[in-house]
Amino acid sequence: MPHTTGEFTVKLIPNTQPPSSGAEVSPESNKPTHAIPLFARMTNDKEWSGDLIATSMGEMLSAGTAVPNSAAYVSLERIEGLLTARKAASSSHATASRVAAKEH
Repeated sequence: MPHTTGEFTVKLIPNTQPPSSGAEVSPESNKPTHAIPLFARMTNDKEWSGDLIATSMGEMLSAGTAVPNSAAYVSLERIEGLLTARKAASSSHATASRVAAKEH
């Protein structure tokens, strides 16, 4: 199976819309009972070098929880350029999650 090597640089651009807070409003004070940023959205621009000379653009959506350092994300990306000097284009996706360790 062929093997390629290379690197990329990424520029993350946060969406200017405020993230959803998921806050519930207290009936007594009419103020949020918590303000955890549940969703964040950003775009990413990448430049690839090495065997793949390309650029890509993508969208990422992440979701947090009330537990610090716990979150998940999904990302979609379109890559176009040259792979070992041949014209190439592809779409990809990535998902990941992180659950913070419990303190004992």
